Amino acid sequence: MSSYREERRLDKAADAQLRLEAEERRREQDRADRREQDEQRRRDDRERRKEADRRKDQARARRAQMRTRALEEADTVAALIVMACAMIPAAVVQVWGMSKAGSPVALAVSLAIMLESGAWVATLTGERAKRDGRPTLPHRLAMWGCAIAAGSINAWKVPSIFPDAAWMSPVMFFASLAGVFFWELRGLGKHEPKDKPSAAERRAARAKVKAEKKQDKARQKQMPEVWKKYEKILAAEVHGQMSRDEAWAEAQRAVEFDDVWPRYEQLLRAVPGKRNRTEVWEQAWWSVHRLPVGETAATLAGSVVAWRLAEDVAEDAASHAVDAFVAGIFGTGDDGHGLVGGGHPDGPHGGPHRPGGTEKDLPSSGASQGRTALVRKGIDEDPAPSVKTPKNPLDADDIKAVRKLARSLGGPDNLSVAKIRNAGIGGTNAYVVRLRNHVQGKAEKK
Repeated sequence: MSSYREERRLDKAADAQLRLEAEERRREQDRADRREQDEQRRRDDRERRKEADRRKDQARARRAQMRTRALEEADTVAALIVMACAMIPAAVVQVWGMSKAGSPVALAVSLAIMLESGAWVATLTGERAKRDGRPTLPHRLAMWGCAIAAGSINAWKVPSIFPDAAWMSPVMFFASLAGVFFWELRGLGKHEPKDKPSAAERRAARAKVKAEKKQDKARQKQMPEVWKKYEKILAAEVHGQMSRDEAWAEAQRAVEFDDVWPRYEQLLRAVPGKRNRTEVWEQAWWSVHRLPVGETAATLAGSVVAWRLAEDVAEDAASHAVDAFVAGIFGTGDDGHGLVGGGHPDGPHGGPHRPGGTEKDLPSSGASQGRTALVRKGIDEDPAPSVKTPKNPLDADDIKAVRKLARSLGGPDNLSVAKIRNAGIGGTNAYVVRLRNHVQGKAEKK
């Protein structure tokens, strides 16, 4: 029995301990909640104070900005005050005069506003034109014309309103002009920003735009196929990333070398971003032709002929060099041909001769034959071409092919006779030289 009571007592003690612990936890939680609430209130108060301070700072900044702006635009404020003081009396006189003449009030008010507001419309449009960098002379002429017209009407009507005050006529005349005058004076006192383009720069910019429009019309008319490609390239590029001239050069290359262009575009798209287009074009050309830029299978076939011609020129040059050397040692005869040992076998030099007394002729000093070698190498033109190679007019297809070759080489200055022959363009050396000079813009030798 005592054991049971002891257990009951222990259970009650345990329950009491649990209740005490629970109550302590509740009180601790309440204290924590109150601390959190207090902290939140303090944070809210700090945020409200910060927001209030921020608004005060903004208000102070706005007031300071308004004061600064008012000081900077004091001339504008003064001009507006003078304009209002000038416009109101002028309008009142006009309404008064037209009312005394029997005009309805609505009509008098409308006409007065029209006469006085015309000058201000021209003034405002002139200000906008000035900000945009456009000519302001037409607007100023309209502004002063309207102001003078309104002033003249005022001066004309004043005597009927103030018959005993003749001095009111010039006063009212200048009242209509005063607002425009002081606004112009205010504009003359303004200094343009340093970064604003000058009048000469604006004229140059307008002239450039006009020239570009004229050039675009000529390109579109004369080269429609290239123009279509040009528009397509510009439309695909990011604005401002490629200039007009670069896009036009790309369009010409696309039309002239249509076999390489698809591969070129594929390589550009394969790696997005800004890339060196010259290197990409060289890579595309190699991918299609397996040759350096400007070279094709046809030019390789022509190079065989060019190499053979070069060997012949080298042989002729060596032969003429030897002949000139020998002629320089032994001299030349009266007929221009060198004689080994002298001018005659029986002469003082005692030169050798063929059996039967025939002199052994040597080539001349090399002047005429040396130039023939230069002609064959493409350095000079033959002054007297043979009947077999007359100076016929240049073939239009050959000219077009040489121009195409020049574009692929980077310009006409890179042309040479050997490169033209490598491109498969045939003909005598004199003809090839004339082709090169024609494309380079050099006058033909007569």
